[in-house]
Amino acid sequence: MRLKSIYFNQFKIINGLIFLFTLIALILINPLSLFRYDCRVYWALAHDFDMDGSFNLLSFHEPLRGYFFSLFLYPSYKIAQFYQVNEVIVCRLYIALCSSIIYVWGTPSLYKRFFNVNILPFGHALLGLLMLVLWWEYLTIPLTDVFGLVLLLSSFALIGRKRLLNSVISGMCLYAAINMRLVFIIAIPFLVFLMFLNPSNYLSKVKLIALTILGFLMLGFPQYVINVANFNSHSLFVPTEVSKETGGKNLYFMQLNWGLRMQKYETNIGNEYPIPEVRYLDSIGEELSILNGNKDFESYTSYFEFVIAHPKIVITYIKHFFNGLDITTPKAYLIENIYSRSLFLKWFNFSAVFLGVLGLIYSIRRLNYYSLTLVFMLLSIIAVVLPTAIEVRFFLPLHFIMYFFMTYFLQKISNNEILFSKKKLGFTLLCYLCFVGVCMERSTYMERNLEFKQVLFNKRILKDSKQDAA
Repeated sequence: MRLKSIYFNQFKIINGLIFLFTLIALILINPLSLFRYDCRVYWALAHDFDMDGSFNLLSFHEPLRGYFFSLFLYPSYKIAQFYQVNEVIVCRLYIALCSSIIYVWGTPSLYKRFFNVNILPFGHALLGLLMLVLWWEYLTIPLTDVFGLVLLLSSFALIGRKRLLNSVISGMCLYAAINMRLVFIIAIPFLVFLMFLNPSNYLSKVKLIALTILGFLMLGFPQYVINVANFNSHSLFVPTEVSKETGGKNLYFMQLNWGLRMQKYETNIGNEYPIPEVRYLDSIGEELSILNGNKDFESYTSYFEFVIAHPKIVITYIKHFFNGLDITTPKAYLIENIYSRSLFLKWFNFSAVFLGVLGLIYSIRRLNYYSLTLVFMLLSIIAVVLPTAIEVRFFLPLHFIMYFFMTYFLQKISNNEILFSKKKLGFTLLCYLCFVGVCMERSTYMERNLEFKQVLFNKRILKDSKQDAA
């Protein structure tokens, strides 16, 4: 009983330590000799601040990515440099530590702000389990998805608080999130909406908005200075249009073009697949692309006109939505088993999605205006990325909120606040089996659209025949 009492009083710290040590164990079990692709770019940009031998903000010369995340990584680079130890390990441990801090203090605070109730030890442990099983590598490598989302949610959590400093920090968090993930700019109108709904007098609302803008500009100013000095751009935001990688084109339009031709995208760093780009092709999208003369979209108007003229594209969007929910690996980069994914992981993921949907159905009428605004904001982000070349990490906002709904629902059941009759329980179980079964079948079917599936299939046959011969 004493151990149980200690756990209930200190569950955040205990869960956090278990979370951190699990991440460290996973880092040691899955070592990396170097970072690849986006991770390598962010880590190299952290080095660039010291390009001239001392810290210099204007040494940042990357127009496709914001300065803030690389600045966040900079302390780990200096620690590794000072102690002359492996940079990759230090960076991964630094990110794992920051992820654990977010898990210990961030998730309970966000949960309480969202549902206006405290998270229970069971619920907190469940959130940790979900993140470790489904997303652990994203919590140990330099990618912006998790930290950008946490900063965005923190911005919304801080708005409307009594202390004026919270408004400044809210604006800073909002800019940092947008600087990491430009798509989060869609959240600005929702935050302004919450400011106007804040129950205070007119003068207080003006002060609230002014202080939030101040915080936003405080973190936006360094990017503005970088843009003016290095890219001749007078913008607070990341100047993607001047990047050589995009050829001066709008990055989002490029994503729309890719999204029409493929239903899902992953990245390979192993030898099992012939190229780094793991593309799952979409026959309907390719057909629509041919109808468009294989031309790239160069404006929102041309894209919307195309969508209206070809309603069949809705099928492509449905595939994209499903593929965004379909987590088949907790790793950001694939090494092996590209064509043979874990059935356990699929079952675990779709079970979490099902319980999240049940939680949403149960709690939707119990949410206040703040929580509903947050839900619509996160769904708007999903709507923006839906037509693009889908990567599972793009759907992290939806997964995160579903985990909250799932936790809330299960906590209510554990407290006997939700009771199921035998008839309702049987119907729910039947729905669960049908949902998970259909989702797993669709996931397996989608894998057949892998671009080089025949090449991979032949490699596996050759490998099996060699083993048989041995």
